[in-house]
Amino acid sequence: MSAHTHHSAGPAAGALCPYCGHVSADPLRCDECQGLFEPLSRQATQNTMGPWQLRSAKSPFHPGFSFETLRTLVLRGRITPETIIRGPTTRQFWAYARSTPGVAVLLGMCHGCHAAVRPTDTACHACGANLNPPTDRQTLGLSPVQLLPGQASAAAVAASSVRMGSQRPDRPPPAPAAPAGPARPPAAAAAPPRPAPPRVARAGAEADDTARAVINALQDRLSTLRVLVVVLAVVTGILLLVFALLMLNRSLLAGLVGTPAPATAPPAAPVVVPAAPAGAVGSEAPAPPGAAASAQPGLAPAGPRVVPPPPAQPEAADAPPSALDPSAPPDERTLALDGAFKPFFGEYRRIKRLIAQDTAQSLAEAVSALRRLRRDYDNLGQITAATAQTVTVLEQVAEQAERRLQDLRLRDQL
Repeated sequence: MSAHTHHSAGPAAGALCPYCGHVSADPLRCDECQGLFEPLSRQATQNTMGPWQLRSAKSPFHPGFSFETLRTLVLRGRITPETIIRGPTTRQFWAYARSTPGVAVLLGMCHGCHAAVRPTDTACHACGANLNPPTDRQTLGLSPVQLLPGQASAAAVAASSVRMGSQRPDRPPPAPAAPAGPARPPAAAAAPPRPAPPRVARAGAEADDTARAVINALQDRLSTLRVLVVVLAVVTGILLLVFALLMLNRSLLAGLVGTPAPATAPPAAPVVVPAAPAGAVGSEAPAPPGAAASAQPGLAPAGPRVVPPPPAQPEAADAPPSALDPSAPPDERTLALDGAFKPFFGEYRRIKRLIAQDTAQSLAEAVSALRRLRRDYDNLGQITAATAQTVTVLEQVAEQAERRLQDLRLRDQL
């Protein structure tokens, strides 16, 4: 009757706000929550709705919001550990944010043991609790409907407790069956069957949390191993690069030095031939070749005559190779193109033999000899087309020898 009277009174003057339920005098905007009534605002509000609610005395009638909106409120500082909220993980019961699964992790703590965690963690490293929140905005997180004492027999109530949600939530509980005959006295009633021991509701969830914690620990170890492998690969690459540079340096040095040549023979000393006495006849001392042709008739030699030795022929080892000889070292083939460098080939090969000994003393002597050789070559003043190539080869050999000498001296200091 009262309901009929209420409906007959008609709606109150003004527009009913779809967001907070306030009857607003303004037909376009709510006087209480300032929400617009146009379709786009309705859809925007619908997009952010969800099963989470924030307890607020200023706006107790606002609709619930989604988990994404809750995350934004945490980032803005609107939700603190002491904030009272409710949602799917609290079975729609009010709880502190610090103890709410899925929300406490956003605040940097575990909802079970309150240990410090990262907002991106999926399981607590201390207690193994699952930190993943339900993000489905259609899920309220309500527990299944269960029979209560007095709604059915004790056996049915116990079976309903054990099944934990096997009954559909929207199915009404069965009414107690009416007795067919007169009620028996309590003493004669059959004893109800002993209910099975209830299972722990969170057994499966705890097992999942433990498995996730183990997986996270394995992933952390795998990440550490990956970092170690990368560091080891980088170090190995650096060592291989240094070894390759050292081998390349020695290969270039050996190519410039080439095969050591045998030592040259000392030049022949001039031959002193004593002159025959003046007027001597029938001297047994044989006259040197060409003496009769050079002497003037009627004049006796005033003293011993010095016969110059024949010009020294360059040994085969000191003779410059052919520029087209493929077996000759590259530097010698280049120097063979310069005819002005031919007198210096023996000294150049001696310098290469000194470099091949690879000692600090021999390298220092080779560097000094190269400087003298370069000075003597420059003093010739002969500039040909091959002069630039000759200077380049001498500078390269000197640079290689000086670098190797510095390496040996540095090694001796260490």
